[in-house]
Amino acid sequence: MKRFMMALIFAALWSLPSAYSRSAPQAGTDPQVSPTMQMALELAEENYHATNYEAALRVMEKGEPKLPGQWLLIGKVHFQMGNYAKAIEALEAAVKQA
Repeated sequence: MKRFMMALIFAALWSLPSAYSRSAPQAGTDPQVSPTMQMALELAEENYHATNYEAALRVMEKGEPKLPGQWLLIGKVHFQMGNYAKAIEALEAAVKQA
């Protein structure tokens, strides 16, 4: 049952646009997103889309995630790597901060 609920939550979150897409606030307009953080997030997303999950995770875990989109990407990476417990943890953190 827990796996089913995790899959349901993940499917719902997966359909949300990434917090770092073109429609997201750009660095400088959102006080939580510094230019350095924006560049790191873009690099992490590029690695994620290139299926280089370990590199995406290394970039995302260098600092403490502060934004829901960061947690969402971390959850998606862990899910793709088969780390379902960590994926649930990260996705729950994304929901709490959203």
